[in-house]
Amino acid sequence: ADAWPGLLGSLQGRLSARGPLRAPHATADVRIDALSYDGMKLQHAQLKADVDPKGQLDVDLEMHDADAGVAIPKALLAIHGPVTDHDIRLDVSSAQGDIALAAHGALDIARPSWHGELRSGRLALVRLAPWTLEQPTAIQFDAGQVSFDPMCWEATGARACVGLKNEKQQQRIDFALSDFALKYLQPLLPGGATVDVVLQASGHAEFSARGLEDLRADIATGDGHWQRGGLPPIALKPAKLSIDDNGAAGTDIELNLPFARGVISGTANLAAGTGFRARSLRGELKVDMPDLSWLRLVTTEVSSS
Repeated sequence: ADAWPGLLGSLQGRLSARGPLRAPHATADVRIDALSYDGMKLQHAQLKADVDPKGQLDVDLEMHDADAGVAIPKALLAIHGPVTDHDIRLDVSSAQGDIALAAHGALDIARPSWHGELRSGRLALVRLAPWTLEQPTAIQFDAGQVSFDPMCWEATGARACVGLKNEKQQQRIDFALSDFALKYLQPLLPGGATVDVVLQASGHAEFSARGLEDLRADIATGDGHWQRGGLPPIALKPAKLSIDDNGAAGTDIELNLPFARGVISGTANLAAGTGFRARSLRGELKVDMPDLSWLRLVTTEVSSS
């Protein structure tokens, strides 16, 4: 307690290692109870591991009643099989939702690196329909960096894909969202609001040690309607936001957001260069709303007078 003020709890265990110092054959049997430190809590954890760098991997980690800003009633991690051909299973139950992932791959301890594939996955957020992995996806961890092929998830007819590449100290994230009905978010909307419109999106973002370097996106919605409580529905018109490369001329941005009565539109250009947020911006935003009475159909806080 004197060496680490504020740390409470108990730790009991047995560790052993034999073989080369760089990659020994290690075993562990550790139990943690009533751990508390700096607002973080862990009621119980049990680790049993037998890791042979030239043979078998057997790791079982179980945690109960953890809280690190989000309550996690239960989490399980299991790794079993040869170093070059093992299975990994992760199951997490939290106050925000549940995660279940299964992977298979090979570990190179000397490098160190891991490559394999995510074979199944299920993400279930509280109050929302779950997302399920569409098909196995290749993943690689190498020198502390992770890369994976486009990983696609499905939920209630929608499809969301994301891919990550790490090359030459830069990261690129590719994304696509197709046939995403915004009514999926209805449990989170205030005042019993409903929205019936479908969203399509695609693009990519590039990052370096300086932060965001570049962004490309095409986002569009179709016809639909918005309704709150017992108020009459509002017709929604197709809308679009595009962020496109224009070579040496920089990045062009175009917005078209029509409302029931009026429109917000705009065009802009980001000068070419490095550091997305540091590039100079010039453009024009137009707001044409001759009649705002339709806003009463969005919220009762707008008066008709």
